[in-house]
Amino acid sequence: MPSAPKSLASIINNSGSTAALVAQTRRQATLLELVQRELETTLQAHLQVALLRDRLLILYTDSSAWASRLRFVSRTLRGRLSERGYQIDKITVRVSLKPAERAPGQHRRSLSRENGRLLDRTADGIDDPDLRRALKRLSRHSQ
Repeated sequence: MPSAPKSLASIINNSGSTAALVAQTRRQATLLELVQRELETTLQAHLQVALLRDRLLILYTDSSAWASRLRFVSRTLRGRLSERGYQIDKITVRVSLKPAERAPGQHRRSLSRENGRLLDRTADGIDDPDLRRALKRLSRHSQ
């Protein structure tokens, strides 16, 4: 008689590499929550990821403006985290950009065949070889 199917939770928890990945994810989520608690409310929502590698704390935020604010409070944050037992030599703040999103109904711009031919002919009359190559390359994007 075949055995009963295993639950997804048991597969994840019993798989060596998957279990290690889940454990690492949980540690990072715990660290993120801890760091967010030590920040002022306005900064908490903009902190996306907190990673601790050796004694370097890397913080990812959603914009350069919030990254500047995080850098400004990083010394205070490092002190608060050291009181909680974390040994951190340095805090680095990085911006995590989302892929560009198109607005509904917005389409990708394209180069018409006529404009492509015009660019190609214009490139033939250009003396500068770099500019000529760039225009020729651009002309090949016509549809």
